[in-house]
Amino acid sequence: MKNKILFAIGDLRIGGVARVQSVIVNELNKKHHDIDLFSFRETESYYPLFKKVIFPEKSLNNWRFKKLLIQTGINKYILRRTVDMITRPNDKHFQNLVKYVEENKYSTIVLVEQWIIYAKKLKQIFPEVKLIGWLHLDLSHYENYHLAKSKDQFLNGLKGCDSLLVLTQEEKNVLEKRGLKKVQVLHNPLTLDDTNKVVDLNKKIISWVGRIDIFHKGLDYLIEIAKTIPADWKISVAGSGRDNKKFKKLIEKNSLTNKILWEGPKNGEELTNHYLNSSIFLMTSRFESFGLVLVEAMNYGLPITAFSQTGSDEILRNEQYGLVAENGNIKEISDKLKQLILNKDQREFWSKKSKERSKDFSLDKIVIEWEQVLGVEASNE
Repeated sequence: MKNKILFAIGDLRIGGVARVQSVIVNELNKKHHDIDLFSFRETESYYPLFKKVIFPEKSLNNWRFKKLLIQTGINKYILRRTVDMITRPNDKHFQNLVKYVEENKYSTIVLVEQWIIYAKKLKQIFPEVKLIGWLHLDLSHYENYHLAKSKDQFLNGLKGCDSLLVLTQEEKNVLEKRGLKKVQVLHNPLTLDDTNKVVDLNKKIISWVGRIDIFHKGLDYLIEIAKTIPADWKISVAGSGRDNKKFKKLIEKNSLTNKILWEGPKNGEELTNHYLNSSIFLMTSRFESFGLVLVEAMNYGLPITAFSQTGSDEILRNEQYGLVAENGNIKEISDKLKQLILNKDQREFWSKKSKERSKDFSLDKIVIEWEQVLGVEASNE
């Protein structure tokens, strides 16, 4: 008899977390594992998904979500209260989850991010069910930003999980120092379909991919970096997000409309072509727990330049596989970029390093690791 597995998730809107979740679930489903999805936010998946998503009663629909956003904004910016900066399930959603688990007899539940808050309560109700907590960010980010108001519940929930999945060795060390056990590093996989194409290193375009979130993704840094590159080079940006209007104003204010080519969100073949139409990849994020776009870019042989942070350090391994600058140091990262811009031999060297490293994140390899974590037999079907 196959194990029945439930992924309790937030939502599947556009973003790296949603993309990885959809790919992992699709691949496990393809291998005929019994997987279901339970989401407290009622949204359609931005990415192809071959499993129906279950929503609880009074799920967070668009109207409720907008109302919650307004309340959060008032509490944070007017009343100056501590708030959760990502939506989280409430007790009603939890009760619906419990009912659904009882009805369907799951042997394993993967609690993604916010759902970890309820891990201890779930363990009390279902002591025989295996609970796996899946973290996509650094613990400090959950404590101080994403789940700041629910911090104590979240930390307590971590202790209620049978095992915890994190994206980097650094984060594993952090959690173990907090006394948490059974912490495992499980990387996100390469999620693009076409993995055989390689970039033309003669193109005078630097690519950037990510959510348009000025602070998190360092788009203010990108503006300053753009001012330093040679006149015949461009930065091509793919992405969309809450700061679209602000980013547009920043580009215009700094007279960079001919230097920064913002192309909006891309997925599938369009995203592949975006990478292939460049010869260098730039990441400007202030913080990333992993940095899936780095792996995607490396898959196509793009030389990498990034700021040092948890995600890029894990993937690039202290400049073994790409050029790394001190976080926020515009001069240093601009100098690293020029090193690649002015020297094709350097681009070719780092292109080979990128291809070499990208193999460590193949989907087949990561899915086998997931099967081991879930305790299900690998399938060759």
